[in-house]
Amino acid sequence: MKSCSISMLQLAHMIFLMTVITTQSFGQAVAINAGGDPPNAKSILDVSSIEKGLLIPRMTTAKRENIGPGITEAGMMVYDTDLARFMFFNGADWLRLGDGFWRESGAGIQNEVANVGIGGAPTAGLPLSVSGGMSLAANIFNSGAGDAFGLKVTNTVGTGIAVFSGSAISGYPSPPAAIFGIGSDGANGAFFSSLTAGGTGVLALSGGTGPAIDAFALGTGFAGLFRGGDVSIEERLGIGTSGPVSNRLRVEGSDLNALISGQSNFVGNFDVRAVEGISVPAPGWGYGGEFTGGYVGVYGFANGTSYAGDAIGVYGISTGSTGLRIGVYGTAIGGATNWAGYFNAGNVFMANDLRLGDIDGAVGYKLSVQGKIICEELKVQSSATWPDYVFSHDYNLMPIRDLEQHIIKHHHLPGIPSAEQVAEEGILIGDMQTRMMEKIEELTLYIIAQDKRIAELEKLPESGKQ
Repeated sequence: MKSCSISMLQLAHMIFLMTVITTQSFGQAVAINAGGDPPNAKSILDVSSIEKGLLIPRMTTAKRENIGPGITEAGMMVYDTDLARFMFFNGADWLRLGDGFWRESGAGIQNEVANVGIGGAPTAGLPLSVSGGMSLAANIFNSGAGDAFGLKVTNTVGTGIAVFSGSAISGYPSPPAAIFGIGSDGANGAFFSSLTAGGTGVLALSGGTGPAIDAFALGTGFAGLFRGGDVSIEERLGIGTSGPVSNRLRVEGSDLNALISGQSNFVGNFDVRAVEGISVPAPGWGYGGEFTGGYVGVYGFANGTSYAGDAIGVYGISTGSTGLRIGVYGTAIGGATNWAGYFNAGNVFMANDLRLGDIDGAVGYKLSVQGKIICEELKVQSSATWPDYVFSHDYNLMPIRDLEQHIIKHHHLPGIPSAEQVAEEGILIGDMQTRMMEKIEELTLYIIAQDKRIAELEKLPESGKQ
């Protein structure tokens, strides 16, 4: 079949003649085809060809926008040669063909009319529902340097994205993952953020015994990294264990490093605590900390470096308004030798009383011992006057006859407590040493006087005197 060109007038005549013929044969409907077939019963114009297409009016954007004046016919369609798109008039605006649901927005498209379902029917209330798998292999969103996302969901009212899974991912740890992300070379496998006060960046729920969030790291990466805010855990946390834990925090490990390490990087003159434990369920109850070690249960080390003040390795305080209060309490049992307290190097200072063998000490004494004391040397530095005054020329030495009468009457030396008094009150070592030295010096004077008397008596025979 040869092609030929006809003028608009000729085309008008042909359409008129065909309309007349078709109208006569088919009542209002028009069919254009090579075989003379009747038009479709549901169509006013039925054009069919296996070799040629249909060209609708073509014009520039300016010509299209100048159609009119006062165009109001919804459904008018032209081909815009500037935009290379089919355009239709909806009664108010010119729209691209297909803009009824999808509309271009910048470099992308948007849907403002209906929810979208991929792999199944859309879910009411959700703009996008995906049934089955979804793979994002490139950056879909990139709002600037350092801000590239594989998937970005923003919702200022409810949940940004809800994902459910019922099967595990092949080649990776079980149980099944609702969200699975892998980041390499410093990239994040998954990034969650809340932009509103009180919002939640990620909300994970577990309906069974499995974890709501299961994160692992390949190589030397971090399984989880939380930055720019606090982390709050309302229930229990287990580190190094996959089973349920009975404690609020349980840490297990098998390497040589410390399981828990606390370090404060604060710089300034303030006693910052690296670790603090508080437990006061009721007055008189609760352990602030409990530690068990095969060698050392609690190890305290104070690195004072160049600080001129006190540096204390272990510091204990006990307060209250009644009852017994103990700052540091030690018990040692079961060994060949047991020491409840052992001070290896340095001096021991007691600001108040020290009591051995019994907590009830003597009032007014710094050291109370319920039992015996053994030592190689004991030094008493008394502030009392040492009895050298006995040897003074004006010392009033008791006559020996008076001393004899005192002993007969009281059964003890003058100035020395009686046996009954010693049994009831004890003795003061320093005072007793002073008294005994006084008696020794008095005894020395008695001996000297006695020696002089003997010497005088020994001279009597030599002089012939009776």
